Amino acid sequence: MPKGSKNATQKQVAFIENWINNYPKKVLDYKSPRLVLQEGQT
Repeated sequence: MPKGSKNATQKQVAFIENWINNYPKKVLDYKSPRLVLQEGQT
C-alpha cells in the first residue's frame, strides 16, 4: 500500500498488520514480533 493512502479498508489494514507482526526480523534473532511478545508474557 503506498504511503499516504487514504482509501484502505479495515480488512486491508488488518491483513497488513498481521503480516508485519508475523514476519521474522533479523534484529529479533529471526523471530516474529508476535512470538517475542508472547514469550515475554509467559
